[in-house]
Amino acid sequence: MASASFNQLQIIKQITIKQILTIMRKTLFLCLIAFLAFSTIAAENFKTIKGDGNIVTKEIPISEYTQLKIGGNIEKSVFNYSQKESHPSVQLTIDSNLLPYLKIQVENGCLIINTRNNERLLPTRLIINSQSVELNKAQIDGTYRFIFQTGLNAKSLELTAGGATDVRSKQAIEVEENCKIQVSGVGKLNVDDLHCSDLSAEVKDCGELFLKGEAKSGEYKVVDAGKINAYEFVMEELDCHIDDSGEAKAYVTERLKGEISAAGVLQYKGFPRSDVQCKEIGKAKRIK
Repeated sequence: MASASFNQLQIIKQITIKQILTIMRKTLFLCLIAFLAFSTIAAENFKTIKGDGNIVTKEIPISEYTQLKIGGNIEKSVFNYSQKESHPSVQLTIDSNLLPYLKIQVENGCLIINTRNNERLLPTRLIINSQSVELNKAQIDGTYRFIFQTGLNAKSLELTAGGATDVRSKQAIEVEENCKIQVSGVGKLNVDDLHCSDLSAEVKDCGELFLKGEAKSGEYKVVDAGKINAYEFVMEELDCHIDDSGEAKAYVTERLKGEISAAGVLQYKGFPRSDVQCKEIGKAKRIK
């Protein structure tokens, strides 16, 4: 009898190890694919143009905008955004021979910055400074380093970081109602002081989200090898769903519910009422 029980435990252990290895292989594969996609696809399919080293700074006339859509295969690119009560502007610092390849325009209140014909640009450096009175949506793709240079006030806000972007804000972001955040690819989004009524955050592929601040309620969705690091982002209520080998670190004070499946891991601080379902080898654990 004891021997049978031991054999059953060994079988269960083997199955569990097999599940873990399968998920780990999938995670590594996803990260490798994401890395290769953003580092080689442009070189293979698009014309590569290198900066001539003659750095110029130019003001680009634009109209009012409340949204941003930034992309293009441009290396060494930095975007500095400021919210100011003054006329919107765009200032570029870049190699003179690369200026004709940039598309900069405002369409239906959205500032769009991209390459004109999907060229791959290799500037000596590219620095874009821009400001607007309002901003309620920012979609950043490619390899940009996007920095909020001032605080931001908005009624609602949507932030999307894809590709290999690095989005950062050390200033206070105050959102009156709902804030929606999406991170994908190998992108990173870091907000040090976010305050909103409701937060919806989704991280997939090998994306990473770092949060500090507070919200009354919110939802986390993490899949693939995504990560949410939010021990210093305090919420009263959280609905959390994690799959594959996703990870989330949260702080919840009142109510926590959700589902953790595959090899997902949820670690949380606080003393909320908890109704979290764990499937397969998913785990949910309170941290002191």
